[in-house]
Amino acid sequence: ERLMPALNDAKPVRALGLDAEEMALLKPLCLITAKPAMYVANVADDGFTNNPLLDQLTEYAKSQNAPIVSICAAIEAEIADLDDADKADFLADMGMEEPGLDRL
Repeated sequence: ERLMPALNDAKPVRALGLDAEEMALLKPLCLITAKPAMYVANVADDGFTNNPLLDQLTEYAKSQNAPIVSICAAIEAEIADLDDADKADFLADMGMEEPGLDRL
């Protein structure tokens, strides 16, 4: 009974907070909006904080019950080119525990 009003309002099924039993009932319908989603934000190297667009995307992802991963493609490219010893030092210098791509 919650499904039709939500779909008519263009809300994805994954955002309805349905329990496992309700999701099992919907499975035969193959609703694309019932599938999990993840949002990935490619930001500038200084765009992880004080970024209104990233803040908006984070709020939207929360409303959709979806995770969000913020990465900087330029930094990720640098990390990928480093050997393991240099990679650990680089991550520490950047204040990161792991590359963003590992979180994907």
